[in-house]
Amino acid sequence: MRCIRGMIVATVLALAMAARPATATAAEPFRIASDGQFVVDLVLDPQLDPKVRKDLSRVLRTLVGSEPAIAESKSARHAIVVGAKSFPTFSGQYDALPEDDSFRIALSDGDLHLVGATPQAAHFALYTFLQDLGCRWFMPGDIGEVLPRRAGDLAWTGEPRTETPDFSFRQIWWAYGGPAETAEDFRGWLLRNKVAFPRINHGHNLTNTVPPKEYFESHPEYYALVDGERKPTQLCTSNPDVIRLSIEAINAYFDKNPDVLSYSLCPDDNRDFCECANCIALDAGGREMDSGDPIVTDRLMVYLNAVARGIQQRHPGKMVTSYAYVNYSTPPVREKVDPHVVIVFTTSVYCGAHGIGDEHCESRQKMKKDLAGWAKACDHVYIYEYDPTPYNAELPWPMYGTHARAMPVYKAMGIRGFSFEAHNSWAMLFPNFYVSAKMMWDADQDYDALMDDMCERFFGEGAAAMRAYYSELDRAMRVFPTRVDWGQDDYPRIFTNAVTAKCRDHLDGARRAAREGKAKVRLEMVAMGFEYLENYLVCRNAARGGTDYDDYKQARARCESLIDEMYAINKDFIMAKVARDYLDRELGSLESRRYARELGLVNHWMLIGPFDNTGGRGHERVYLPEKAIDLSKSYEGKDGKRVEWFEFRGREWQGAINLALLISPKDWTTAYALCYVTSPRKQAVQFRVGSNDSIKVWLNDAEVWDKPIPPGRQLKLDDDIVPVTLPKGTSRILLKISNLAKSWGFCFRITDEAGRPIEGLRFSIKP
Repeated sequence: MRCIRGMIVATVLALAMAARPATATAAEPFRIASDGQFVVDLVLDPQLDPKVRKDLSRVLRTLVGSEPAIAESKSARHAIVVGAKSFPTFSGQYDALPEDDSFRIALSDGDLHLVGATPQAAHFALYTFLQDLGCRWFMPGDIGEVLPRRAGDLAWTGEPRTETPDFSFRQIWWAYGGPAETAEDFRGWLLRNKVAFPRINHGHNLTNTVPPKEYFESHPEYYALVDGERKPTQLCTSNPDVIRLSIEAINAYFDKNPDVLSYSLCPDDNRDFCECANCIALDAGGREMDSGDPIVTDRLMVYLNAVARGIQQRHPGKMVTSYAYVNYSTPPVREKVDPHVVIVFTTSVYCGAHGIGDEHCESRQKMKKDLAGWAKACDHVYIYEYDPTPYNAELPWPMYGTHARAMPVYKAMGIRGFSFEAHNSWAMLFPNFYVSAKMMWDADQDYDALMDDMCERFFGEGAAAMRAYYSELDRAMRVFPTRVDWGQDDYPRIFTNAVTAKCRDHLDGARRAAREGKAKVRLEMVAMGFEYLENYLVCRNAARGGTDYDDYKQARARCESLIDEMYAINKDFIMAKVARDYLDRELGSLESRRYARELGLVNHWMLIGPFDNTGGRGHERVYLPEKAIDLSKSYEGKDGKRVEWFEFRGREWQGAINLALLISPKDWTTAYALCYVTSPRKQAVQFRVGSNDSIKVWLNDAEVWDKPIPPGRQLKLDDDIVPVTLPKGTSRILLKISNLAKSWGFCFRITDEAGRPIEGLRFSIKP
């Protein structure tokens, strides 16, 4: 934060600040109330949001015990004057204040001025003033608000100052949405913590710019050529007509939305980039590290630059936005970036636990190098961060220290701001969001002091123990030595028994120490979230120990009941539906790995692979094992490697087949699994399948199930339930499992409608 205190101000502000009386010093208290009565007026700019005006009155009434006098012009009394710099009461005194979120808190002729460059910035000045008085908003709603105890006398003892945020774009938003009834509370929390951003649009929107429903039938050449076929999943960005239509569409958009600064041209969330000769010729070479897909950054820059230049005549200064994402994360090699192109750099292909301030993390240091390239090439670079990692079942994920260590580094690199894809689960995650909000405004502030203040005000007499609790969680995350991917796989390795035991001691100590009612409620909220983590880890550790099925089910049931209890208390505590869905996916996978015998999972198969699945396209390709089964033959697999059938038999308790351990390479590959089932009679059954990622199922020669790759697919017990009629006698079951990257596997069982294994079935690997 560029903060200018006292009379040491920027030259550009010197004349504007000259009206401040020489007698006004930071050491002098500005008296607001005495003996429960206000001794100043409140003069409020009519441009202020009515909800903010009402909130100010409510807070001051709470602090003093009487109603403040509100006016829109000065009287004979001293006043607190709140408004934009254009407010006539300021008489042009602050015209030099920069036109952004900057604000000034100043003493002038016995009045206290809270001045914003804009009405929004005036709101920030107001809430900063209230923070000086000891007010805090750690999370939305009453539970998150901390107001000092009513004393009757009230004085401001802060310092006159000008504040400008270190990052102009400060966004925290809900990836899965949030309850409509708490949306206003969240909006208030954002405003009170100075979280706001200019209208720079971003989001997967490239193909929508030239809508397929309007053009694809008549002009398929406008769209990506993939495996020799035009598909409306990405644009053919080298096509001159696509560039022309994009410019026309964006000009029309800005005509209707003149206040928006940037139009989103972020490519769609897939890898179906055009393979025509003209597009490929624009690539600079190289392949993305994880997928092996060609890097397409340079071709996108050619298109983005052309469009950005094309809109300047009609809309000078307007910009277009693109993500730096998946196989266009790295900066361009040949192409320069037009000044009117905005890059939103996503962290999806890098470690999900550490930040660029964690020097031991190779993945985030690779990100730092890529980001430095973008920052050198582009004037407008923003960060798209995930907090917490997707698919984490709303478990605690302590990113507050990670953000605090990274923010000063981002500031030094010239990054403009952040978009946090977050989750509305405050019971587990509120320190993440609070620290992010504060550090986005002032990247150089004392992180330890910020955390100390949070714990002291939020937890009362339990503060010291809670500070130790959060420090232990942060330490566990910080010292974890390797890259962390999305999902839940690394939870048992990060939050070991030793870590959770220390955290439990600290948390229990805080609960014993805290006697104030509201602090105890907050501690119970955190305790429920931590108990959720503890029971989850019991379930996860079952695969490594001797936990029997009944003990496992008890811990899982407690996880589910805690989710329901938290949501029933406060809908902002946890996203219950999302938590249960991803908990079910992960623990369903665990059950399939650990409890095959009880569940009737098939763990004896013939397997073959890998076949190619680059770009996720192997799912639709017909490889030879689909045409005819011959266990004696070998075939050409991925990268020309010869592959042949081999037998795999899991242990008695092992029902999930981990293909990543059995077939190499595992990323962007396809495999087949074969077994036979013999039924004593013809009967209606259910094939129950889980897979990571896509899957097809054949019963004899009939395809009975086809599940293309959905976003975020994880192996989950019974994720797909397929009703079939099983013939009497022996039948062949063939599965095709295609992987994008990282984990890869499947589980399969045959049950009745209630999910019970069917007696009398026999499984084998030969007919």
